[in-house]
Amino acid sequence: MPILSFSFSDEVFGWKLNEVTLQDFNLLVGVSGAGKTNILRTLQMIRVAGTQQTGSFYANGAEWAIKISIEDSVYEWSARVSVSSAAAFFRSEQNGIRNDLMLSDMPFFVRERLIRDGVEIVSRDESGAIEFEGKDLPKLRNTDSVVSLLSNEKLVAPLFHFLNRITFTESVNYSSGAQSLFTEPEMIPLQKAEEARAVFTELEQLRRLRGVPLLWKAYILQENFPQETQRLVELYREIFETVTDVKIGKVEEMLPHSIADNLQFSGYLILGIRERGVNDWILGHLISDGMLRTLIHLFELEMQPADSVVMVDEFEDGLGVNCLPAVTDLFLSHTDKQFILTSHHPYVINNIPWEYWRLVTRKGSEVTVKDATSIPELDSASSLEKFTQLINLEEFEEAIG
Repeated sequence: MPILSFSFSDEVFGWKLNEVTLQDFNLLVGVSGAGKTNILRTLQMIRVAGTQQTGSFYANGAEWAIKISIEDSVYEWSARVSVSSAAAFFRSEQNGIRNDLMLSDMPFFVRERLIRDGVEIVSRDESGAIEFEGKDLPKLRNTDSVVSLLSNEKLVAPLFHFLNRITFTESVNYSSGAQSLFTEPEMIPLQKAEEARAVFTELEQLRRLRGVPLLWKAYILQENFPQETQRLVELYREIFETVTDVKIGKVEEMLPHSIADNLQFSGYLILGIRERGVNDWILGHLISDGMLRTLIHLFELEMQPADSVVMVDEFEDGLGVNCLPAVTDLFLSHTDKQFILTSHHPYVINNIPWEYWRLVTRKGSEVTVKDATSIPELDSASSLEKFTQLINLEEFEEAIG
């Protein structure tokens, strides 16, 4: 169980999340506006703050505490970030006004504390002084977290690497009609993909690759690990019986010749599927939403290392009734990862064990998450009654007050 608990507050926007406890599988449920999506964004912000600079606006004026189980140790990382004029820049940009953000305007860490197995190993105070294992360090950049600054240290490295394994699904980047067919993430240059392929010759090494589009990793998987790829294709064909093949291939070979001869896209790769009764490959976002997102989920889950944290907002988006059962089962079968999902869909909620439900409620700007097992009405209800009981709970009906 990687992330055990976390809490968060945002001074700039006046948003507070009371401590949330998590288990291996977590389905956040609640009415629209309760704060489910913000919970996922909060974890993404913590990941960015721990592995990059706080120059991202999301950390401005934030304070958090997170407890994580890594290997045989428990890490507790708490931090507070300053309120800076970066917030004003962010808001003015929202109104269509652009201003230059100076380095001095970036939010910075006011204080931090990192504890491992109950013993403090790093602290940063408001003067900027950092103490590591009881020794004072030279003054370091206050726009970088102690996790990032000390990422090569044996005691800190496991936390840094774990934070890099917190991921949002990329399925939202692949949507029918959302973009031109010949753009990222639709296409990747063949030469660069081949160069990357030569480097990643071990599957676990490929799974830990970060910062590249999923299509790159899927191509390397296809070329270097054909057995794993074929297994995914067969699983995909079990879900969609009309599909005969899945391939990431050269654009000029995947397009109909009448089009390929008139386009200058040689040297690029694109995702395609074949279906019975259809002569040509169906490419990129021309694949139906449900079929495309299901395929992306398959590749993503295969390409995530064990102990990753996978977040999916509005799990059911783009998935038809023929996709939902298979994709729900797919997520539940990956017991080596931690999942944090949100959903409104009755099928999803009903078919994920109720012990995994987390009821999200909001009173003003304060968000609270309750375990379903802590609600007596759900405990006493039969399996068929639990969803009905959930949506009729006073906490659910008054999720925003």
